Parts: sequence; structure tokens; C-alpha cells
Amino acid sequence: MDYKIALDIGEECLRKVGPMVPATWMVTPEREAQLRMLGGNIPSPVRGHLLLDTGAGHLMIERYVAQQLKLTKLGKTRAYGIGGIDEFEQYEAILLLPIIPLTNPQPFPVSIGFPVKCPESNLQEHHKEYRTPDGKPLRLIGVLGRTFLQFTKVIYDGINGKIEIHIDQ
Repeated sequence: MDYKIALDIGEECLRKVGPMVPATWMVTPEREAQLRMLGGNIPSPVRGHLLLDTGAGHLMIERYVAQQLKLTKLGKTRAYGIGGIDEFEQYEAILLLPIIPLTNPQPFPVSIGFPVKCPESNLQEHHKEYRTPDGKPLRLIGVLGRTFLQFTKVIYDGINGKIEIHIDQ
């Protein structure tokens, strides 16, 4: 079954901020078990937007999100972006994305979730003044890079402010 993510961002928001995909990060079942054994609270999922970035090599999680989720560092990894190659701390978390099944559309929202080992980013600091299409402050929670985009076809309709991401299973 194939899927898509369809977004009506609005031409002004798309031009100013770029393509943003609603998403949620949450702890993996393994991390949840560790936190339970330590007697700690299980962090709530973190919702916000991923910036779709064809120049980014990886899916990335914002540093503050990794801290909120109490993720443990897995070590450093190399990541590619506009600044070239750099080393970043790496974490593992579950990423949830809202999808629309193309062959059997559902009358209710559907999400696809998968574990991701990803480097951290710190882009929220540079996007504080931006707003979502409904006027709320943009909560950037990471980057949707080529490790995900390689399995997609992206239609960027700048004139109408819409994005479609077709995902091959």
C-alpha cells in the first residue's frame, strides 16, 4: 500500500518558512522500559513540525526534544547539510507522521510510526519568529532529510502553497 502526506501550508507561509510536516516524537519501547526500571516518569510525546529539507542527509531531532524525551546519547554521527559535514550527538526515538493511505483511504486520521536513529539539530533557535498557517508559533521538532525522502516523491506547489509527499512502502 502506498501513502501520502498532503499539506495546505499557504503560499506566504511556504515562502517564508518552507515545507513543514506535522510530526510527533516519542520514546522507544526499550527506553520506556529503562525509565520504568529507574522509577522515572515516561515523557509525553512531543508534537510539532519537521522542516522538509532536501539538503539534509538525515532525519534529525531537535536537541530540546531529545532532552524533553530523556533520550540517551548513542554517540556521535556525521551528518551532511548546508554547512557541509559535521558531527552531532545521535539519539533513537519513534517518529510518527500523519499519512493518507492511497488505496484504502480512512475516514479518520492515520499515522505511521517507525524507530529512527538520528542526529540532533538546533534549528528552533533560528525559527522563533515564524508562525504556522493558523498563526501559532512554529514549534520545530526536527528535520525531514534524505534518509526519508529517498523513498518519496515530493510535489511542491509554491503557487498554491501546497505540498504532497508520496511515500513508497
